[in-house]
Amino acid sequence: MHAKSIFAGLGIALAVVACEPNVPVDPTPTSNKVVSSNISENTTWYADTVYQLGGRITVEPGVTLTIEPGTIIKVRPAQVRMPRPY
Repeated sequence: MHAKSIFAGLGIALAVVACEPNVPVDPTPTSNKVVSSNISENTTWYADTVYQLGGRITVEPGVTLTIEPGTIIKVRPAQVRMPRPY
């Protein structure tokens, strides 16, 4: 079973969200959440929360991660790995 890396979809999601006109964004998050395990059920990350990735996180096959516009996701620089081209 191959799991999709969150970073592959994250770049696409951020690019799409950043292009949506007239989307109100509240720039002030009110809470923090450390994500340290794979995403195994449909999940939404909200703009009022800062998400800190606590390691390599994968969105499991068949699972949807929805990221609201304006959501802040923090990673350590060493954690970011882009998939190899096929």
